[in-house]
Formats: sequence, structure tokens, C-alpha cells
Amino acid sequence: MRSLGEALAKVLSSVGETRIEEVALQHACGRIAAAEVVAPIGLPPWTHAAMDGYAVRADDVHPGGTLTLNELVAAGQVPSMPVTSGTATAIMTGAPMPEGADAVVVLEESDGATQGRVTWSADVAPCHHIRVAG
Repeated sequence: MRSLGEALAKVLSSVGETRIEEVALQHACGRIAAAEVVAPIGLPPWTHAAMDGYAVRADDVHPGGTLTLNELVAAGQVPSMPVTSGTATAIMTGAPMPEGADAVVVLEESDGATQGRVTWSADVAPCHHIRVAG
């Protein structure tokens, strides 16, 4: 039986030297970057909803639980109210997440909101259905 060092030496001796090539981005699929690639700006520029639904604090969402709606935030709008314990914000895909919210419950996992309140049919985990800034 070979030691780990012997096995590693045998594997490394069979690998040829790699070379660095510059290729156009459209031809880079399947290749490995030779250096760190850094974008000049962060995308997305803010944390936003990845789905239509309700911005919530994940700890507040349980099947059968109900929260009070703060407002509706459409894509292109900015939330005017934070999400606090016991509240939720109706939110559309691409809209910035309100302060205090850490997840989005998709519309299909709710009763669709009636009389300013929304009831859930499922739990949600933090970061669910959001795209983090940068």
C-alpha cells in the first residue's frame, strides 16, 4: 500500500504543466479562471425579492400564522416601512427588501391577503427567495 505522499507524487507527476490563456468571455465557458475576477460594481445593487410574495421575518412565519400587512412594494419602488415582528410587506420580484425582512414567502404559500392580513400555509427559512446585494 502506498502512503498518501507517494500517491500524491504519482498523481502530480502525471499532470502536465498548465498554461494561462486569454480568451473572450463568450469562449470562457468550461474554463478555470487563472486569477480572481472582480466586478467594478456590485450586482444586484441592493438586496431584493426574487419572487412575488411577502417580505417577512422568517421567525414570524408558521403554517396557519397571520401577519399584518404594512404596504405593497412594486419593482421600481422603495419600501417606506420596516418589517417588524407581526408584520409583512407585500413585495414584487425585483423590489428592494424592506429593513427587518430576511425572507420572502411566495404568494402561492399564502391566502393572498384579505383585510390587511396574510396567513401562511408553510414555514420559510431566512434568505429564502431573496437575492443579496453584490
